[in-house]
Amino acid sequence: MKATSATFNFTGKKKINLDKIQVTGHSDGYITIDKLELESLELPDDAQVIVEIMTSILGIMRFHLGEVKAIELNKELPLDVDLFGLAQIRVKVVSIKSGEVGKILAEAKGVQPEIGGRPPSLLPIVRSPLGPLVWRVYFDSETGPELRINDLFADSNQITHNVIFRSAVIPEVVYQIALWTLGELELSSEEERPAMRWANFFRSWGFNPLSLDETNSAEDWARDVSTYAASKFRSFLNCKEFIEEEE
Repeated sequence: MKATSATFNFTGKKKINLDKIQVTGHSDGYITIDKLELESLELPDDAQVIVEIMTSILGIMRFHLGEVKAIELNKELPLDVDLFGLAQIRVKVVSIKSGEVGKILAEAKGVQPEIGGRPPSLLPIVRSPLGPLVWRVYFDSETGPELRINDLFADSNQITHNVIFRSAVIPEVVYQIALWTLGELELSSEEERPAMRWANFFRSWGFNPLSLDETNSAEDWARDVSTYAASKFRSFLNCKEFIEEEE
């Protein structure tokens, strides 16, 4: 994994160090940008600061935080609590200079909300001793799925925010959770159980786990959900763009 220091790549675009950004997820259903330090990047004062939130349900939402010289911090940006851990958040600074309007001058990808108390995300991510494994999904009927990252990594957040990791692993994680959801629903359909929360989430994608029939096996249904997740999160394109930018 490469460090997230602010450097130039071949496009001239600067990278915003993730430790210069603080995003907070609020239980009322919104996030706020509480810290965004850009001074060291020497960006034009009038460049525009934009936050992009990409979710599978709402697509891409864009919010303007003003100019570099007067960033509007603590602005409430709407985002459903259950999407905090699944949304892809990008902070970018774009030029308004004549001849290069919209050019990205600096950006940070993989920004994740910090959430106090109970993890509101459908999929908590925790560090765990996994031996030779990088990750695994742990399932509990009472608490639901949990994505575990090997605690031998000094910074598990850097792993989970890595574009290639997310693109390659998340579709498989979704596949496993989809199969687990089907199995749990066969045992119980209590509304408050974690499996029902996931069932409702998959319905929002257009995949109803209660609509399976003899023409569609559990494995096929789960794979269809996984494929949809990969397309919604632009897995292939994200990997391609990431590799090209790092060359």
